[in-house]
Amino acid sequence: MQEVAVRIKKLVSENRKLARRLWGQNLDPRRLNCLCEISKHFQFSVAMNDLLLLDNTWYITHTGLIRLAERRHCFGIEVELVSQFCDPKYGRW
Repeated sequence: MQEVAVRIKKLVSENRKLARRLWGQNLDPRRLNCLCEISKHFQFSVAMNDLLLLDNTWYITHTGLIRLAERRHCFGIEVELVSQFCDPKYGRW
């Protein structure tokens, strides 16, 4: 268990450093705290493109969701179309 805790602590530190380099002007303490909690709980990696900061909010990428599903031994992902967020013209679903 201690090995896992060390790995997660390292991931949190790496995520903070890279996030500051990528989005420094948009990172306030609240967003950094949220990043740390997401990193600890879900083990998402900024370097692996699991997380992005879009419109000042953390967004989990498809890659991040797939990695999470693999870690949790999921057998599939169920999706539902939400029309108000779709734009067929630009291939957004």
